[in-house]
Amino acid sequence: MSEDLPADDLVRTRDREAIAGMFNRIAGSYDRMNRIMTLGQDHRWRRLAADQAMLRPGERALDVAAGTGDMARELANRVAPNGRVVGIDIATDMLAVAKAKSSGLPITYQSGDVADLDYTAEFDAITVAFGFRNFADREPATRAMFQSLKPRGRLVILELVPSHGRLKPVVDFYEQTMIPLLGRLVSRDRDAYRYLPRSVAASTTTAEIQTIMQRVGLIGVRARELNFGTVAIVRGVKPA
Repeated sequence: MSEDLPADDLVRTRDREAIAGMFNRIAGSYDRMNRIMTLGQDHRWRRLAADQAMLRPGERALDVAAGTGDMARELANRVAPNGRVVGIDIATDMLAVAKAKSSGLPITYQSGDVADLDYTAEFDAITVAFGFRNFADREPATRAMFQSLKPRGRLVILELVPSHGRLKPVVDFYEQTMIPLLGRLVSRDRDAYRYLPRSVAASTTTAEIQTIMQRVGLIGVRARELNFGTVAIVRGVKPA
């Protein structure tokens, strides 16, 4: 498919090449836009998600949809000095930014897609930060991550979820109107930031993420919602 799909078509198809092309276009402004959109809270959300991975020094972790490397760096701080983190992403320009930010840390970045994971019981924890909604096939992707975990390994998904509750009209206005405007001003790419709120609105709910994790065999699945219910951290454990 074309790497330049309209936002609504991209939400519907979740075409891998088109999503990679979109993130490559905004790689240079991605971190700055995240700080602005979340009022700096995205760092805190990643720290909380990394805490749920319950990593110890010397362990191995995989960060899927690693982007510019912020989550991989959180994990690396927990497994250092003798542990290792692997970060994979389909957008090579995002990985270039990640590599530049991760000098001296025990992180290896690779171009790759969750659908192509070929690990068996290798990682103590796997994380996905704000990438789950972009997966073309979410349950098979979760199954591939389950296979890659060691027994007692933890899968942690940090994701934007559809707004709900009393503040939904306010949240929807911010996401549907203000974020595309900010995206046009900051990244000069309005289409990418039209995709973001549309992809969130059409994405899995917190409960649906939990159900998928349980269906692939994870146990002890639990969730925490943040930011007026618009951000979810969901964790499950692979049985011993």
